[in-house]
Amino acid sequence: MNNLTDKEMLIDVLTSLKSLAGIYHHFSIEASNDFVFDIAYDLQDEILNEQRECYNKLVEHGWYKMEVAPSSKINQELVKFETARSELDEYYLG
Repeated sequence: MNNLTDKEMLIDVLTSLKSLAGIYHHFSIEASNDFVFDIAYDLQDEILNEQRECYNKLVEHGWYKMEVAPSSKINQELVKFETARSELDEYYLG
């Protein structure tokens, strides 16, 4: 007997799809040739679309709420990202 609510099942599906997307991403990175890469890429794209549909259903039902971050937190994260990007540019581009 399944005691999970619709919300719990959708969250479980969303979590599983996120994991699958990561697996297919690594699969595409490790592809040994263009044929294998194309298969991995198509599978990843399909999973990402399914993940987005599941996410949209959760939001539609009010079961997945996004935290509204203050602009100061967004700016802080942006500075961290820009710093890391600059460091990588400096390392790789000299």
